Amino acid sequence: MTHEPAARPTDRGLRDAALAAIARVAHATSEVDVEVHDRIVRVLGSVRCIADRDRVLTAALGAPAVQVLVDDLVVRTVRGPGTSDAAVAAQVLDLMATMPSVHVEQVRIRVRRGVVTVGGAIPWPFERDTLLNLVGAVPGVVDVIDALVLLRTDQVPMGDAQREPERSAG
Repeated sequence: MTHEPAARPTDRGLRDAALAAIARVAHATSEVDVEVHDRIVRVLGSVRCIADRDRVLTAALGAPAVQVLVDDLVVRTVRGPGTSDAAVAAQVLDLMATMPSVHVEQVRIRVRRGVVTVGGAIPWPFERDTLLNLVGAVPGVVDVIDALVLLRTDQVPMGDAQREPERSAG
């Protein structure tokens, strides 16, 4: 039995597939375009927030036959004249204070021109993802840089809710 190699998708086919996938998740697809050259998919244009950028890129990469993706999207942020780095930092700190389920004791924040660098240590991957996504949604945040490290399991703070239940002898 011989196997014929799968037909290699054309650049036009890749572009159509990526645009269709993006159209399913993006609100303003008119501001996002796709170029393809030698099977390299380039997503360009602008989106309104980091979460939209992530949705667009995930959709494009999930389109059939897309293997290589270049991110040339620009995030248009709501950063008016009154949105200073200090105001963004204050909002991020307020956000962190309202997240009791995320261990932020060892997290450090730096803001420069709307780019928030989140550093320090955090125990669990889901907490890192939650924190980064929420920080990215703060008005005035242009981008989020993940400089977090995950703690080893023997370094994780053990709160009452995380302790293993005691077993009765008997």
